[in-house]
Amino acid sequence: MDILCPICGEPWDRDELHDMWFHGRQLPYHKAVERFQALGCEAFQTSHRKERDAKRAVAARAMYDILGDDMDAASSEFEDLDSWL
Repeated sequence: MDILCPICGEPWDRDELHDMWFHGRQLPYHKAVERFQALGCEAFQTSHRKERDAKRAVAARAMYDILGDDMDAASSEFEDLDSWL
């Protein structure tokens, strides 16, 4: 299931958080979640997409604020996102 970038709305497979690297070291899961929630796509050493989906980005930030580091619950909620917007 996907999680959404809180900056541009780009979907990412949540399993990517288990394989995030920073300065040549693999990050523990909770640090990867913190980094993704703060930086979005840039946490995966890539740039944000040029055409940002503002509604998805706002929804992602709100969901992360509500659910904290529970990325499984967030990705489950994002499956229904199109019906919210």
